Amino acid sequence: MNTSNQRYFLRYSKKAETSKFFTWRCTSRSTTGQYAACRSYVKQLKRSSDFLTNYEQGDFEYFVHSLDENHSHPPVPGVETLICVYRDCKKKALEEHFVPASKIIMEVLKERQPMAGSHMPKESNLKRAVNFTRAKVRPRNPANDLDFFIDIDYFSRVFEETFYIAEVKVEGARHLIFATKAQLTQLSRVKVIYCDGTFLLVTKPFMQLFTVNGMLTSSEGKLLLSLN
Repeated sequence: MNTSNQRYFLRYSKKAETSKFFTWRCTSRSTTGQYAACRSYVKQLKRSSDFLTNYEQGDFEYFVHSLDENHSHPPVPGVETLICVYRDCKKKALEEHFVPASKIIMEVLKERQPMAGSHMPKESNLKRAVNFTRAKVRPRNPANDLDFFIDIDYFSRVFEETFYIAEVKVEGARHLIFATKAQLTQLSRVKVIYCDGTFLLVTKPFMQLFTVNGMLTSSEGKLLLSLN
């Protein structure tokens, strides 16, 4: 939510919700530096769940930081553009599942050439927002025990084909096998196969990521993945 102040914008985030109101709080929360944490907030009358579009100006009641000032800080230039950048990055993150966050950010920023100087967002904050957006639609990471559920439908939605192949249980251990149809086809044709395993890319309850690689013309490609 933004409230315009001449050429500048003040940004609010949704803090709470009751049966009658939404409460928006100023996002300037820093307690270090020149300005104190801003206590300014806005109450919005609740017309429907679609509060971003179904509202009137009279629905808002503003509460200032103190009797002397509306906010504890000056308005931030370029916030209206910054919000659009965050929105576009999050949208691309959900559409392009395997594109690195840094590449998505660069593509969005290139589309907004006028942004420069103090208007430029912090890349680390954008990366965090992109990764958090993706994490919300992914299945939850398994707990430390081996009794976890595999959301097979998730792999079908993301890869648009079968990627989860099978599960093999040996002496209480679980081995999950992943590959696309194209990878399996290539695996059946290659004459030289290399196997490799790493412990660095996985977290508990998994212990190892094991890959089966084949020589494809002049380059090597991963043809089978196994989480152990």
